[in-house]
Amino acid sequence: MNRVAWVKTAVSYFAVVFGVGFVLGILRVLVLVPRIGVRTAELLEMPLMILATVFAARWAVLCFKGMPARRAPLRTGLTALSLLVFVEMGLGRMNGLSPMDYFLNRDPIAGPAYFVALALFGVMPLLVVRGLDRAGETPGLIDGYVQLPDVVENYETIVHAPANAVFRVAEHFDLLSVPIVRSIFRLRELAFGLPGNERKAPGSLVSETMELGWRMLSYRTGRGLIMGAATQPWVGDVKFRGIEPAAFSGFAEPDLVKIVWTLEAEPIGVETTRFRSQTRVLATDDEARRKFLRYWVFAGVFVGMIRRLANRAIRRTAERQAAAH
Repeated sequence: MNRVAWVKTAVSYFAVVFGVGFVLGILRVLVLVPRIGVRTAELLEMPLMILATVFAARWAVLCFKGMPARRAPLRTGLTALSLLVFVEMGLGRMNGLSPMDYFLNRDPIAGPAYFVALALFGVMPLLVVRGLDRAGETPGLIDGYVQLPDVVENYETIVHAPANAVFRVAEHFDLLSVPIVRSIFRLRELAFGLPGNERKAPGSLVSETMELGWRMLSYRTGRGLIMGAATQPWVGDVKFRGIEPAAFSGFAEPDLVKIVWTLEAEPIGVETTRFRSQTRVLATDDEARRKFLRYWVFAGVFVGMIRRLANRAIRRTAERQAAAH
């Protein structure tokens, strides 16, 4: 990431968070403070600002950087933090507050919470990039389908069970058996105004996704599989188009993204397995990339949550079955 890119990212990150804080500050002063007091109003505002920081960092990192150099995320965050502190001190100066007042003249409870939020603001781009920039950690068959993805997600967990057993559980796992996952899917339906779909019977993750149009690109018995499709996830009633494995890498029909995801069971001992789920996304043109990245700023948070919950459930199930034998 060159200097112009990370400075642009830092300014954009600062501008979004400052804008959100400015709006919330007006609401806090005019609506909350007269009713509940300064301290409580500031503490109630804090989680909203942290949430805004997370989404703003994701947006800035995804939309402006590609995948940054190792030190660029921290430089980005610290530059944005410097801008934020400078502007807020300037506004305070206009109201008669000295620089020392900015740091010392604060509520003994809300003040420290504010500085914790500032610290999170400074390091959030680094935290976001560590969650997103995992390409190259696990080279394998997936590289044959998407080499230079726009987005990479990689979630791993260690399972105390044989690899064959872990993969069998993962392959036949019912994703909607996890209550929080069901709630996330229902939340998406509500957000897009879609009717709820009643399931006829529980089904496995692999079989149900194939019914939706996904195609199995690769399969290794007891070790792993790769699923792929082309789609437009930013639309409400999303459709998936399966593509022949040999044609997947070169597929370039416009206004679509190609998505591949994996289930992988890597033995690291007789009774120990590294279970991994990777996702890679590559847009077929710039317009699709812009649409997808805007969508992924928010949706990616929930997709990551689903992956983590699924991995944890698969680990528990596999270990429970292994212990029973």
